[in-house]
Amino acid sequence: MSDGDADSNGELVFQAQTCPRWLLKPFDLGRVISNPLDWGDGPHRIDEKMTSYADTVPDRFRVVVFGLEDDRTTGGPAGIQSHPYEHTYCIGNGPEPGKNSDWEWNSIMLDFDLTKYPGASGGEQFYKRAKALRNGSSLAFEVRGYIQVTRQ
Repeated sequence: MSDGDADSNGELVFQAQTCPRWLLKPFDLGRVISNPLDWGDGPHRIDEKMTSYADTVPDRFRVVVFGLEDDRTTGGPAGIQSHPYEHTYCIGNGPEPGKNSDWEWNSIMLDFDLTKYPGASGGEQFYKRAKALRNGSSLAFEVRGYIQVTRQ
């Protein structure tokens, strides 16, 4: 991960959501004030699992990982509408990287096709980097993980 500045004290948030929404249990890291992410540049291990809510899931779905960095220089509240909303995650290629006076953001879109894993179980590792830096954003990160499909 690289957030482009020297101050990484509790200023990062990472969210993962599925499209369609609420297909898998989402995760939201760093949003809770009592548990901010206090990271510098470099690798950081996150051990989060997204498991299905229901007994069945569609054959194709998307997981969107959204990274948000707080660039405010004062402790006051930032404009909540100054960065993309969650409902924009599933539209097209998701939110483009961007920056304004309060925030920087970037995203990763992971598309899964469960028909690639025939039989009772299957899976594979995946690795993807955030979108190319543009629009003033210097927030870059990557996601490495494993998808495991178990049919019962």
